[in-house]
Amino acid sequence: MDFKGLCRVKPGLIDKDPDQPRRIFDRGAIEELARSIAEVGILQPLLVFRHKDRFRLLAGERRLVAAMMVGLDEVPAVIVEPDPVLNSVLAMVENTHRKDLSSLEQAGAIAGIMKKTGWTQAETGRKIGLSQPSIANKMRLLDLDESVREMVLAGNIGERHARALIGLSPGSQRELAERVFHEGLSARIVEKMARSHKEGTRVRGDKIVTSSLGNAILGDISQTVQRRKQEGLNVTMKVRSTGESGKKLEILVTVLLNEAGS
Repeated sequence: MDFKGLCRVKPGLIDKDPDQPRRIFDRGAIEELARSIAEVGILQPLLVFRHKDRFRLLAGERRLVAAMMVGLDEVPAVIVEPDPVLNSVLAMVENTHRKDLSSLEQAGAIAGIMKKTGWTQAETGRKIGLSQPSIANKMRLLDLDESVREMVLAGNIGERHARALIGLSPGSQRELAERVFHEGLSARIVEKMARSHKEGTRVRGDKIVTSSLGNAILGDISQTVQRRKQEGLNVTMKVRSTGESGKKLEILVTVLLNEAGS
């Protein structure tokens, strides 16, 4: 049987691509797509290739998930030759055309393509429509500690925050990333703090200068605030320094009580 070309495939026979660049999917957007598919069907076919006695998804995971949510018996699919290198490139190109694919997800996919093909950054850029400097900038994100990369993918810290941490030791990356998450530090402050780590000096431009004792106190308070949040208490924490010397640290913890608890 010739499996090339356009046909209709049962969703249950399609396996997701383990090399899919996208790691995070917006549940609300998927549900919205599912409602649209329930009304008008799938307008753009999925891209798949034959894998043993099943199919492997190349492009269209959101459409596949949404179709399964609404219980479609079949989905339109274009079946292509199973070329691992070409498939990786096609999946990357399709995803780079979507605005919600993060730079970190793109970097992981680019690294996979380069490993499989042996292409340089410049060659890869020509294939997927990105400049070599743009690819180099994204690839630097892969130098981050794994736990920090997971925080970026989960949306706990921003990519600008994460970029500031590149070049620090894994321990320093994790420490500053946790502070960003718990204390809501701005990217500008994190950039200066990271620079101070690299230069071996204390940060004074943003007036946040902490000793080891200060860091310990911050950690204790931050953990307490986070624990209370998990318990359902509406509590926030902000940190700033006061005084021209930057030696005074001010920690503001705000607790909003409901009528029953006030």
